[in-house]
Amino acid sequence: MSVERKVRIRDVFSLAFWANYLAILLLTCWLPLTAMTIIAKNAEGKILTERVNYVRVYRSYIKVITGHFSGHATAVALHLLLSFAVCFSVWYLLLRWNARRQTPSEPENSPNDGN
Repeated sequence: MSVERKVRIRDVFSLAFWANYLAILLLTCWLPLTAMTIIAKNAEGKILTERVNYVRVYRSYIKVITGHFSGHATAVALHLLLSFAVCFSVWYLLLRWNARRQTPSEPENSPNDGN
């Protein structure tokens, strides 16, 4: 009977997990997660120009650190949570896959097979 090694929380939240999470955060911080629409109107209320500015995540981090939370805190929270969810899912699946690979399998020809 093969005993499967269970994946424990301490296995998932190891130093390597946090290093991987930090790497994912750093590699994805250039992605734009916030789009801000800028509209210029004249005195009558007619739209003169309209454009969309895409804000990269690292700029949102800078804004949140300096105290400008409007719109940027949501992008930072979304970036942190999505990166954590992806990192946790991949890490957990890899640990389960490695645990299954490392379990000893029973030999095909056992000594009591009657031969």
